[in-house]
Formats: sequence, C-alpha cells, structure tokens
Amino acid sequence: MKKYLILCLIVMAVLGGFVFAQKHKITSDMFSMLNIKQDEIFKRLQTQASDVVHVLLVDDKAYDEFLQILKRYEIFYNVIKDIKNIDDFKRELNLVKLAAFKGKIDDLFIKNALSELYFPISERILSISDDVLSLASHSSILKQNSDIKLDVKTSRLISKSGYYYVNLTLKQGYDGDELMRFYSEARGINAVLHAPAIYQAVAKSNAQNEGFKIGIIGSVLTILFLLFVFRNFRVFYIFLSAVFGFLFGLSACFVIFEKVHILSVVISLSLVGLMLDFAVSFLGFNYAKEIKKDSVSGVKGLFLLALVIGVSGYALFLLSPMQFLHQIAIFSIFALLASFLFSYFLLPKLLDGVSFYKFEYFNFDLNLKKWHKYAIFIAFCLAIFFIAKNDFSDNIKNYSQNPVQLSQQSMIFARESGNISEFKLIKADVKNQENLLNELYENGLISSHNSLYSLINSKHTQEKIKQQLLKYAKNDEILAMLDELGINDEFEKLATLPTFGVDELKKFEIFRNFAILFDNPDLIFVSGDGDISDIAKKYDAKFYDLIAMINENFTQIKASAIKLKILGFLVAFVILSFFVGLIRSAIIILTTFLSSVITIGFFAMFDDVNIFVIFGVILASAVGIDYLLIGFKDIKHNAKVFSICVAGATTIITFALLMLSSTHAVFSFGASVSLAVLLNMLFAISLSKRQNFNII
Repeated sequence: MKKYLILCLIVMAVLGGFVFAQKHKITSDMFSMLNIKQDEIFKRLQTQASDVVHVLLVDDKAYDEFLQILKRYEIFYNVIKDIKNIDDFKRELNLVKLAAFKGKIDDLFIKNALSELYFPISERILSISDDVLSLASHSSILKQNSDIKLDVKTSRLISKSGYYYVNLTLKQGYDGDELMRFYSEARGINAVLHAPAIYQAVAKSNAQNEGFKIGIIGSVLTILFLLFVFRNFRVFYIFLSAVFGFLFGLSACFVIFEKVHILSVVISLSLVGLMLDFAVSFLGFNYAKEIKKDSVSGVKGLFLLALVIGVSGYALFLLSPMQFLHQIAIFSIFALLASFLFSYFLLPKLLDGVSFYKFEYFNFDLNLKKWHKYAIFIAFCLAIFFIAKNDFSDNIKNYSQNPVQLSQQSMIFARESGNISEFKLIKADVKNQENLLNELYENGLISSHNSLYSLINSKHTQEKIKQQLLKYAKNDEILAMLDELGINDEFEKLATLPTFGVDELKKFEIFRNFAILFDNPDLIFVSGDGDISDIAKKYDAKFYDLIAMINENFTQIKASAIKLKILGFLVAFVILSFFVGLIRSAIIILTTFLSSVITIGFFAMFDDVNIFVIFGVILASAVGIDYLLIGFKDIKHNAKVFSICVAGATTIITFALLMLSSTHAVFSFGASVSLAVLLNMLFAISLSKRQNFNII
C-alpha cells in the first residue's frame, strides 16, 4: 500500500508544482471570458486602456513623495508627468497651431484675442511674437474633451481642481503582485488612482482569496462530513481522489489555454464534491463490508457509463463560443478522468482490508405520495410560467462587483479629467462625419466625441482658417491697435503659417499619444446614452457599443446553452438506451429534465436567469444522471441511498459555499448547482426502491 501512496503523492507534488509555476496565467479580465467577434479596434482599445494607470496627486508634497515611490518599481515603461522639454513642446505647438486650432474665427474671437494683449486673463502658452492671436490656447492638444491641462508655470499636467496628473504605462507581462504593492503605497499618500489593470489585480486578488477560503472551508467540511459518515481516518484516501482530479484538471487548463480566468479556478475548487462521486459510490456499494482489491470490479460498468455521460455532458461546453466555459469543460473532463482512474485503480489498493462502519441515518425510504406528485406538478407548471415570462437578457455589470474604494477613485478621476471611456464608437467615412455628428448633437444623442478630425483640421480647413485670419489683417482699426503695441508685422506672419497633411502631423511628437486616431481616421469615439444606430445608418456608418455587444453576446450564448442542454439530453438518452433500454432511459432523462426546469423556474421567480444559472443546471444534470444510475444498481437499497446521499451531500457542501461569494456570477452558479443536485438526489432516492429498475 505504501508504494502506491508514495507514487500518488509524488505525482500530485509534480502536478502541484506545475500549477504553482503557471499561476501567472490566471487573469481576472471579464472580456477574456468571451470569444465574441469584436472589431480589432476594440481589442486595441482594451489593450491600450488596460495598460494605462491614471494618477491624481493633491499637492507638491504628494507629488514629490509619489515620484520617490515610483523609483522603487520597474513595472512601468512610460511615465508622463510633465512636459520634459517645454521649449520643444512650444516649438511643435507653434508649428501645428493651425492644424490643432479648435474654435471659430469671427469678430468676437478677434476682439477677445486683441483684448488679451492689453488685459491678459490667463498665462499664454506661446509668446505674443509667436502667437499674436493666441491660437495655441484654443488647441485641441490642450482640450481633447478633457479637463487635464498644461500648467505653463510648472510644465506639469493638472486637473480641473488643481490635482497634479501623472500618466503611467505598464510594461508587457508586468507582475500583478508588484502592481498591488505599488497601489498600496500610492494610496498611503492619498493618491487617486484609476486603472483597469488595478481593477483586474484587485479582482484577481479578492477572487484568489475568496476561492482559497471557499476551497479550504469546503474541503474541511467535506472531510469532517466523510469522517462523520465513515468513522475511519482512512477516509482521507478518498479525498485524495478529489485533490488528484483538481490538480490534473487545472494542469490541463494551463497546458491548453494561454490564460485561465480566475472564475474558472474558483468554480473548479468547488468541483471537489463532484470528483468524490466515484470514490463515495465505491464505498457505498461496499457498505459495511471489508474492502478487497478486486471489490471495484463490480462497479466497473457503472463507473464507465457515468464517466462517459459526465464527460459527454461537459464536452458540450466546448461548443459554446464562451472561452470561460471551454476552461470549465477542459477542467471537468480531465478532473473526472483523473478521479475515475484514481478511484478505480488506486483507491481499492489503498483501502484493501478496511471496513467502514454502518451508518444507520441513511437507512430510510423516500416514497412519493400523491400530494408529493401534485406539488411537483404545480412546481413544474409555475416554473414553465415564470420561464416564459423571463426576457433572458444579460448584463455583464451584474457578473462582477467593483470594490467601493476603487469605484470612488474612478468617480473622482472622471470628475477631475472630464474624460472616461464608455467603449462606444462610430465607424463612418470621413466625408460624412461632420454632418453625422451635427445631427447626433442636434438630437441630443451624444454629449461628446473624439476623432481624428476633432483633434486636427484637414489641410483644406487649415487653409480656410488662414484666409479668415488674413482678412482681419486688412482691418485698419486692428492694424492701428497692433501698431500701437509695436507688433503690426507679427500679424502679417499669419500668411506664412504652415499647413500639414495627416501623414505629416502624425510624425510630430506632440501627437504621439494619439496614434490610434491617426491609424483609424474613420472612427469616432462617443459618449452618451442615445440610440445612435438609426441615424448612423443614414450616413452608411456603423455604431458599436462594446458593453451592449457583450450583453447581447451573453444572451445569445445563453440561448445556445439551452440548445446544448437539449442536445445533451438527447446524447445521454442515446447512450443510456444501449445499456438500460428506451423506456428506462426516458425515465432517467425526464427526471433530470424535471429538476432542471424547476431550478431555472426558481431563479426566474426569485432572482434572474443568467448564463451561469443555465450552465449550473447543465452541470447538475450530468450529476443527476449519475445518481439515478446508482439508484438503479442491483445492490441493497440501503447501500444505494447511502451512496446517493453522501455523493449529493459532498457536492452540495462545496457548491453551496459559492453562494457566499461577493460575485453574483459565482453565487448564481453555486446556488443553481446546489438546488438542482438536491432535486436530482431526492428524485433518485425516491426511484431507487423500484426493483424493476435494477438493471446495471
């Protein structure tokens, strides 16, 4: 026995080491769960946004302390805290002031510009000799729908209320733990930070802690339950099957997938109960007997059938376009296979000669009386009614919960910067953009926008602005004012102002941070809650709302999941028909179908039928078939009830703990599996005494 145990522990140690070495592959990015057909621009936006950390600092002391903190971290490759060479910045701004000018050239503009020559109300960006009409002060570089401005005195970037602004760009493959340490230190000096990467790091940290706690509590409770039931410390060998299955399944995920979502790991930890089913069933069938090495041969057929049904059920997840469900499928398939191999080949050898005490509490019958059948029928009808009323729409915002502190900081940043991405954009031909935007603003459908031509003017527009300015150079009253100031010749320099095309402007350092606009001149990033689609179609444009797209995608995945569920029932029916016959196979499938409908109806009535409820029911139905197969096994009734109850209890213990999660998605998954497993368990026990079903 010892050599088998040592071999098992060595294999698990190797798998555990591999899992630990691959932990950097764990991600908390919600979008990575999906395989939707996004435009490439969304992928670029997501990558760009997730790499940027925005920081606001309240005063000079905080600014200096933050720079000292920054020196201790090597996770950033680009830091924008000020204009490093203000002279170069001013030189480029002077050259592109026509291209970047955003204003209206009229009498009022000229009057205000000349008034500032006498009574300046703000510090000029460029000198009078370089910019007599202060065109640079109306530059898109200094606006861009943002309240982050350049402080000419300090060359620093400041927000609307005077916070110093620092922009950090993370290195590729940065250490998430180091980012968390940086965040903690920065918060120590009351810095305000906003970054998707920090949200992801905090979510990952919270989920890991939550998953670890749930996994530990679930494991402890499961072990205590098994000790209470079997009254023998050799029961720890049973738990090894779950540990082996977990490590094997997670290793398979790390080998196959480039990234593994943290929710996959959390939910995988809860599958411990499922991985105990083979071992617990084996012990149930050897109820109050001395176990022999060859005792397992009597359940070989049942184990193989349960494995095939379970694997085929989880394999259907691979037909979903949702990356997250692919991960659950791979984990479940390999974990079940490993658990089966351990329970069939190794567990009988480890338990050779061991006898477990008889546990009388499971010596009961569960006969369905007439009122029970009426209650089940009413529950089924109510479930159908509420399912029919449910709109089955999804909202990705319900699947995660942002930490309050991070949300508060994001709100401060949005207020101070006046600019936060809503991941909405319009793809429109450049020649149609002006008319399209005018109509959207007139109808109040958007509140702001960013695009290449909200940043720069076309060469034609630059020439037009120049001609408008030169018209005022012939005004005698204006010339007299300038002559009085001794700068009349400066106004004439307007005629020599350069104009630039898009390709020329892209090369300026001053436009370096706007590369995405230069590379995609047909894109307009918009903010607002209006329905833009109809007006966009008028101008042969397309409107994209990433959040709406994801919600729609989740709804479509949910619909496909229901189809997969129906397909799964058909597959299971065909497989079972070969072993138990058509009628008995139909009874098994209809029973699990009944529990699935009642579970979905319960959530339609009291919560919401999100995608995790659907896939929780899919998972539970595979378990339900296993319980019914145990119930139909030709062994003593007490042994069948014992096996079903213990297997069901271990599953419910681990999944019910998911209901403690702060993430609604995890809660829904755990609750749906727990309820469906409970129903399947009760139905299996109630049918187990019907001797004509003992056919496996």
